[in-house]
Amino acid sequence: LYSAYHKLKEDGQTLKKSEKQFRQLAECIDEVIWLKESSLQQILYISPTYEAIWGLSIDKMYEDSKSWLENVHPEDHQKLQQFTKINLTKNEPYNNEIDFRIIKKDNHVRWINYREFPILDGYGSKHYRIVCIAKDITDRKLSEEKMLHAIHATKKANETKSSFLARTSQEIRTPLNSIIGLIDILLLDNTLSEEQKKHIKMLNQSSLAIFSIIKNISDFSKIEADKLILNVKPFNLQELIN
Repeated sequence: LYSAYHKLKEDGQTLKKSEKQFRQLAECIDEVIWLKESSLQQILYISPTYEAIWGLSIDKMYEDSKSWLENVHPEDHQKLQQFTKINLTKNEPYNNEIDFRIIKKDNHVRWINYREFPILDGYGSKHYRIVCIAKDITDRKLSEEKMLHAIHATKKANETKSSFLARTSQEIRTPLNSIIGLIDILLLDNTLSEEQKKHIKMLNQSSLAIFSIIKNISDFSKIEADKLILNVKPFNLQELIN
């Protein structure tokens, strides 16, 4: 009997030590940690960080385990309730997370990453307690939002540039085709002197060079718009390089 009492006392001291270490850990991190009963949803422990992030008192949380839902953003309330409802129906281990917003008393909106996972009973057949971890991720969300805006702005700018290049190249190509056509007609004139033919050929080469540049610009705009159609055919690489 004495041996059993002594062992029980040691187990109690070990439990108190573990609980003290857990509290020290929970009270020194930025995340909110709370432990609740799975069936009655009674709060067994919640870390002090809750008051700083939620702006609500810990005492109120102990009195009403659902009080943390009061300042959840109206647009996120339904999905969060659905998330917690689904988890309550699970009898196997899980580790789910969800992002949602809360509105504090000063009307500032904060983004929260919320995770919960169960503690199974001794038989491992069902969970009897749930550990919840919540973290303020507002800075990360704002950075992601700025990045998305920057990506959207860049994409829009590229679309505008591609549209401008396509339209401009088409407007230049139309009169240039006429010029090249007239040059070809002039080259057929046998009354021209050799000097005149030389200048007309130079003009023709320059016109074709401009036409090639405009075509490349048009192709680049099509590539950016993902509208370029490739014409696959064999070619002589050495001849192309030379």
